[in-house]
Amino acid sequence: MCCKTTCCKAMRRKAVYRKTICSFIFTGILFSMPAFADDLLIAAGAGYRQFVEALTKDFKDQNDVNVERTYGNMGQVAAQVKMGTGIQLVVGDHRYLSTSGVNYMDYHTVGEGKLVLAWREGLKLASPDALRDAERFARIALPDTEKAVYGRAGSEYLQRSGLDTAIDDERLLKVGTVPQATTYVASGDVDAGFINLTDAKANAERLGGYMVLDDHHEPIRIVAATTATHSEDNVVRRFITYTKSDKAHDIATAHGL
Repeated sequence: MCCKTTCCKAMRRKAVYRKTICSFIFTGILFSMPAFADDLLIAAGAGYRQFVEALTKDFKDQNDVNVERTYGNMGQVAAQVKMGTGIQLVVGDHRYLSTSGVNYMDYHTVGEGKLVLAWREGLKLASPDALRDAERFARIALPDTEKAVYGRAGSEYLQRSGLDTAIDDERLLKVGTVPQATTYVASGDVDAGFINLTDAKANAERLGGYMVLDDHHEPIRIVAATTATHSEDNVVRRFITYTKSDKAHDIATAHGL
């Protein structure tokens, strides 16, 4: 009888022990699982890659979240949002986003975009009027005028400054995005190109020079737009609050916004 009692007690102790171990293992699994609810997916115009990378890195350093980023021209970004890919925030030009057919809930200003005229190494340019010289500036890169804000702004600049009468379509190399235009200028495949200040600053050592073009185009308001199905996500609200901080403002300024 005593033996049976001892055995029963031992079995009960083993059962409790197994339950305790299982409990610790399960708790460990829970704590080791990623916090999917705090993941953030941001899409942005390709010309703002450097800015968004710096912004999201600082945000991640201050918050225990995982931030995924995707880039392209704004037409590509709009298509991704419409496909329901889970994008929660889009960084880009307000004028394009507000007319893209995508149901954005809120627009939060993160900076003012700056149109830039850049030229290749070996050339000097004192004024945009130098583009009239077809021998020195035979090829000029221009991003997509419908899907890239700086392509549209560059086209507006040419028209409103009167330079379009001196630069025919054969001299314009139309590319998809700002980074593509920058690459063509930096490689010397074109003589000049319309890009943004963010990309110009990031590639200054590869360029012959650049100048900011403040006039002859519509203002460029860069915003963080929340998609309708994710506007109330906790991580989205935290990121929007972060964009209003002094550190975020400093990062925007450093990247030409």
